[in-house]
Formats: sequence, structure tokens, C-alpha cells
Amino acid sequence: MRVVVAGDDDQAFYLAGSLLESDNEVTCVCRSPRRARVFANAYDAQVMEGDPTRRFVLDDVGLEPDDIFVALLPSDADGFVACLLAHEAYGVKRTICIVENPRNVTLFESLGIWRALSSAYLLAHAIGQASTPEDMTAILQRHDG
Repeated sequence: MRVVVAGDDDQAFYLAGSLLESDNEVTCVCRSPRRARVFANAYDAQVMEGDPTRRFVLDDVGLEPDDIFVALLPSDADGFVACLLAHEAYGVKRTICIVENPRNVTLFESLGIWRALSSAYLLAHAIGQASTPEDMTAILQRHDG
């Protein structure tokens, strides 16, 4: 399975490394030339420099419908545009947008993004599911791997 990671911050760097450790094929799209070099030096992955909200950049990526496209971009709007472009122009079914604003989770999903994820949104729902301190401990148990 190929995962395209659009973003060049620490979260994108961590995600790319974790996916590669799990034997996934990873393509990274970095806006910053300096960060693209960091990714390329650290990982045995295809690394491209460019703005993932631009179609000509994603043309070079060679997106396929079975790819997973993950946008970890500085603004929620940019992540939305990149995911929507991957879905609409290349038929990518599984688009994931990491968002800062929890209100954008349901909005983005209603507009065609496969999954929008916000840490605050996920944490609020996890806490809401816990009825005892033990439930909270089980829900928030760290899984190293």
C-alpha cells in the first residue's frame, strides 16, 4: 500500500518514518526545500518538493485511486484543498486531513474528505466515552510499537 504524506513538519516526519517501519511504500511531498532534504536523507522514500495544493505537483506524484493521501499542512484550508484535489482529480478514495480546528472534522467529511482528524476532537470523544477512571486509563493507554 502506498501512502502519500503531504507536509514537512515534525508530525509528517514521524508519520513517514512509522509507515516505512511498517513496510509501507511512502511518498513525501514537502513545501520546504530544506525539509525535503531532511526527509530524503533520513528515509528510503520518494521525496518531492512542491506545494501539494497545486495540481502540477500532484501530477508528478502519480497518485492512484488505491493510494492513501494524508495532509498534514499548516492550515486546515490547505489540507482540505490538497485532499479534495487528490480525491477529485486523481480518484483517491482514502484522503485524511489532520486539522487544528475540531469544528472542521464534520465539515470536511461532509464535503468529501474521507477522514478529518483533530487531536482535541478525538480526545473529547474519548473522554466522553469513559464512565470511570479505569475506563479513562484504558482508553488513553499508550501503545508503544
